[in-house]
Amino acid sequence: MKLIFITYINRSGSTFLANLLSKSPEVLVCPEAEVIMDELLVNPNNGFHFDLVTKNKWENIILTDEKLKFWDLKTEDLKELENVKSNFEAFHTILKVYLGKTKPAASTVVYKAERLIDLFQEIFESFGGIYNMYLVAIIRDCRAVFQSQRTTIHPYNNRSMNMNPVETVLLWNKFVKSYFRMNDKKNLYMLKYENLISDPENSISLLQFKLGLPKIETWSEQGDLYQRIPENQRSLHKNINTGPMVERITDWEDTIRKSDRFIIDLLGRNLIKRLEYQIFEKHSFNLGFYTLILYFWLQYVIAILLGKMIFHFKRIIR
Repeated sequence: MKLIFITYINRSGSTFLANLLSKSPEVLVCPEAEVIMDELLVNPNNGFHFDLVTKNKWENIILTDEKLKFWDLKTEDLKELENVKSNFEAFHTILKVYLGKTKPAASTVVYKAERLIDLFQEIFESFGGIYNMYLVAIIRDCRAVFQSQRTTIHPYNNRSMNMNPVETVLLWNKFVKSYFRMNDKKNLYMLKYENLISDPENSISLLQFKLGLPKIETWSEQGDLYQRIPENQRSLHKNINTGPMVERITDWEDTIRKSDRFIIDLLGRNLIKRLEYQIFEKHSFNLGFYTLILYFWLQYVIAILLGKMIFHFKRIIR
C-alpha cells in the first residue's frame, strides 16, 4: 500500500487536489481526521500496546471524534491493532482497515492534515525504508489564503474561519520554511495552487509521474471524496467537483483589506517573493497598521496558549 500525505495551510486547495486524486479507482482519499495524527504520528516511534486501556480509548475515539466517526469504523475493526508494535504501524493499520472497507481495489491511500509538514521528516527517516510514502505540500499565495479564511464561515461555530492576518502569515511562513528545510526531497513534492487551477491537467500529470500514480482523466467523472465528507463540512468544499475556478487565483486582490495586505506583505515578503508571487506596491509607513500588527500578534499568542491548554485537557480526559 502506497501512502501519500498531503499537507497545507487551510484554504489552499488541498481538498480540491485530494478529490482529483480520488477519481482514480486505485486511489483512496481519507476524509480529514486529525485525531489519528495527534494520537499516532506526533510520536511515531513510540511503542503501541493494545491492552484494555488502549482498546477502550480507541473505541471511544472512533465513536465520538467529530471527524473520525464518519469513517464508520467498528469496534471489531480494532482487532487489527492487536499485534501492532509502534504508533506508526497502528496509523498504517487503521488506514489499511479503512481502505478494505471503503475502496478495496485501491493500492494507494491519501491522508491529509495541516501539521504533517512538521511530522513527515521523522516519519520518513524512521519508516521510509519499510513503507512506500510521499509528502505533497500544496501552497497558495498567503494573501489569497487569508482572504479565503476571512470570508469562509466555519461550520462548527458559524463564525469567520480566521480574522487575524498575523496568524495566517506566521503559520504560512513556518509552513514554507519547514518544506525548504527538509533534507531528502526525492519523496517530497511542492504543488502551487495557482498552477493546479490554471493548468490542472499538466499539474496532475506531473504529480502522477512524481508519485508513480496511474493516469487520471482529470475531468472525466466526479471524485468520490465529497460523498464521504461529513455533511456539516460539505459547504466548505461545495465546488470540488466542478471545473477549476480560474478567477479564484486573483480575486483576492480586489477584496482584501488594505491593512491585511500591508501586514502580510510586510511579514511574509521574503517568502512571497521566493515563491515568485508578486509584491505589487510599496506600502508607506502607517502607524495604525503597525498597531494592528501588535494587536493581532497578541491575539495569536493568547490563542496558542489557550489551544495548548485545551489540547492537553482533552488528552487527559480521554
